[in-house]
Amino acid sequence: KMLVGDSELYMETVRFPLFDYKGEIAGICVIARDATKEKILQERLTQAEKLAALGKLAAGVAHEINNPLTGILAFAEDIKEDLPADSPLKEDIDVIIRETMRCRDIVRNLLDFSRINEPNRAKVSPNAIAENTLKLVEKLPEFRDVALKKEFETDIPDILADRQQIQQVLLNLLINAADATDYKGEIKVKTNSERRKKQVVISVEDNGPGIPENLQEKIFEPFFSTKGTNGLGLAVSWGIVERHKGSIEIDSAESGGAVFKIVLPAYEQERGIYGSEN
Repeated sequence: KMLVGDSELYMETVRFPLFDYKGEIAGICVIARDATKEKILQERLTQAEKLAALGKLAAGVAHEINNPLTGILAFAEDIKEDLPADSPLKEDIDVIIRETMRCRDIVRNLLDFSRINEPNRAKVSPNAIAENTLKLVEKLPEFRDVALKKEFETDIPDILADRQQIQQVLLNLLINAADATDYKGEIKVKTNSERRKKQVVISVEDNGPGIPENLQEKIFEPFFSTKGTNGLGLAVSWGIVERHKGSIEIDSAESGGAVFKIVLPAYEQERGIYGSEN
């Protein structure tokens, strides 16, 4: 592994001795090959296999848990209705209802995680996706004290994407960024293109504490969380972007916060590779 500029390269090397006519070692020959692409593909394949296996497990567990949760919630609500208005047990029942609802949300996330839906892709502007998502979060009360800024490339290429799925990914990144700043920081949403690579990037940058380097490789692992949540949001987002033949990258902002980048192939690039929009 070596650092070239801002990029990390993985090199596969072979070393062997060189002998002179006397049979003595005259030097060492080193042959190095850039294996970065193979390394990235291997990591993505491992992640995809892990997601698929856990998805099947999650679906089974979620269905088994859903029925008893529905019963607990129904009986708790019935008990609450039958209690006198001044009953001291009402607070306890409220706790049961609240925690049951929380479990139900986790089950719903598990079911969402287990569904591997192929994206219904169409030609769309990354700016339109980012703009619509920002309009959505601006209406959320949690974002009342969050400063949202945008920096869109005006002539950015279109992408071939499922608008709703990419918006879901971006929404999740925005909520995570707001949480990192305790819902009172600054978040910048940026779109730009890397025309040499024929890629489009939608990035979310916050001014929170950032993500330690030792956790950056684990953050997309299913059920891994530093916030006490179910840890499925980023795993689901990773799966969505991967099915769009893209990737999610993590970087550090100049403010010390985190930058999440959704990297997707530009529309013309996809058309050249796959021959059609389907």
